[in-house]
Amino acid sequence: MCMFHLVTKFHFSRSRARAHALSFSLACLFLMLLLSACGTNTGILHGNGGWQASGLNAYHFRALAVNGNTPQKVYAGSDQGAIFTSSDSGDHWTRTRSDIGHLAAINALGLDTSGKNLYAAADSGLWSSSDGGQHWQELGTGSLPTDTYLALAFDLNASNHLYVGTAQHGIYMSKDAGQSWSALTSNWPAGTQVNGLTYAVDQKQLWAATSTGVYRTQDDGKTWNTFNLGLPTNIPVNVVVPASITGGQSGLVYVGTQRGFYLSHDNGAHWVQGKDTLAVTPITSIVPDFRSSDSHTLYIGTGAGTLQSDDEGQTWRAVANGLPSGHTVYALAIGGTNNSQLFAALNDIYLNPGNNQSGSTNILPIILFIAFFVLLYYFAQGKRRRRLINTIIKREDSQSPPPPTE
Repeated sequence: MCMFHLVTKFHFSRSRARAHALSFSLACLFLMLLLSACGTNTGILHGNGGWQASGLNAYHFRALAVNGNTPQKVYAGSDQGAIFTSSDSGDHWTRTRSDIGHLAAINALGLDTSGKNLYAAADSGLWSSSDGGQHWQELGTGSLPTDTYLALAFDLNASNHLYVGTAQHGIYMSKDAGQSWSALTSNWPAGTQVNGLTYAVDQKQLWAATSTGVYRTQDDGKTWNTFNLGLPTNIPVNVVVPASITGGQSGLVYVGTQRGFYLSHDNGAHWVQGKDTLAVTPITSIVPDFRSSDSHTLYIGTGAGTLQSDDEGQTWRAVANGLPSGHTVYALAIGGTNNSQLFAALNDIYLNPGNNQSGSTNILPIILFIAFFVLLYYFAQGKRRRRLINTIIKREDSQSPPPPTE
């Protein structure tokens, strides 16, 4: 009987040690899952939904452009004046063979409807290239003022028509691909900085986001009307985008200011905030998703990352994890193969989803969860065995004869 007790207690001790080991393993697995779920795009649970950096972190980017005819071809302009191009959806980037003539910050990039002419609005002027950025020529010599150029817009129904916005001299229009220019400053407020331009083809309206609010013309600048009712006073407007440019609701217009996102359902006559106000967040870029079947989806670049709305700007959520915190997203663009990616310009060019994120990485969560339930099963089996052993020990103890008395 003593031998039985020794063997039983030995097995019980070994079972208890195994149970402790399983408990420790289970705790480690849970911690690993928790840390992975909270991680960035390097986390083991990271799949196709995260942001992927391009490795251009020696530069700060402010401008993006995608060739609408070949969306795998993407351009990015930096604060340092360097312009990079990718022909494989951002998988590889190459600096253009030559830079603009006077190296300075690139504030906006754009392509005409043919995709052959690339334009760069820079601190040193306005530049164009007809060979993908390999050679540049300055535009408007003698007809455009010396100024900082901040914004570009194109008439999609007329490939030679483009508009540029400046820091001090208002807006200019060209109808011959930039060879000659006309000032659209008939009643333009002096000294107003143009931060963003959008041309709405359906209504033939040019919208301007400026340091003093929102302006619009529908007669090529002969008259400008102000649309600021409901916007915060003395707060610069960075971007204005009518939803109709991507097939959205007519009369719906989005605005990004230095203090929040606003929308109008009456073509700018009144502005309101959505349910998620973003009241203290700088909004730097707005990109309606032309791939959306109902035209309700849009993306915004902010001082705190990239957000997505699926209800025309009423509520917002983060697009994905993986962007560095504390960096402003200055530009966004949809492109890549089949326009399947979102590009973001900040201290690098980021892609979502990334090209290096294969679907096979998604098997890791499955393996981890299987392991979790296997450990849970063995843990439960160990508890059952311990209960059985305890029952046997108690039974044997109760049946053991009392020790002999002398």
